[in-house]
Amino acid sequence: MALFYYHIERYDEALPLFERSLEIFEKKLGPAHPYFKITEQNIQALKEKMNEK
Repeated sequence: MALFYYHIERYDEALPLFERSLEIFEKKLGPAHPYFKITEQNIQALKEKMNEK
């Protein structure tokens, strides 16, 4: 759902979903897991897009 909101440029709705995903991935998989790293990158890209507005 976070990616959907990201792609339709509803960044304020996407960010909390990405952040929740990051918390879950860290807790369940650990910070070295690829899903955790990808979600971190997605959050960074999202924040950059939000700063462009």
